[in-house]
Amino acid sequence: MNALLGISTAAALFSLPLSQSPALAAQADTSAVSCSRLNVNGTKPGDLTVKINGTTVGTYYGEDGVYQDLERRMQPGINRVSLTFAGPGEPGPFGTSAELRCLAPGVASSRDTILTLKPTAKRLSAEIDVNYVPR
Repeated sequence: MNALLGISTAAALFSLPLSQSPALAAQADTSAVSCSRLNVNGTKPGDLTVKINGTTVGTYYGEDGVYQDLERRMQPGINRVSLTFAGPGEPGPFGTSAELRCLAPGVASSRDTILTLKPTAKRLSAEIDVNYVPR
């Protein structure tokens, strides 16, 4: 009986996963969008805060549009990017909004919009996981 228990225990130990490197963890997370460049665009931002991994990287006020590259604030691998408005802002198709635009790895131009937020009283923030793949 002890011999059988020893074999079962050894088999169980060999089947435990080893800790993953950050690069392998990034590959394992299929819900993250891979980007080599990322920017935030905003229309009439009102009071918009942009965070990467919980750290504020930009705060925008007023009626002027926003365009800010974010990749220099990101680390290689998975990054949580969030957009938060202080209030609902101006409604309508040309009202308050913000979006994240991603350039996929290996693509030279034409960014894709991966997140759009038009703030309402019920929804003032949104976030997404981005797998930053440096050029």
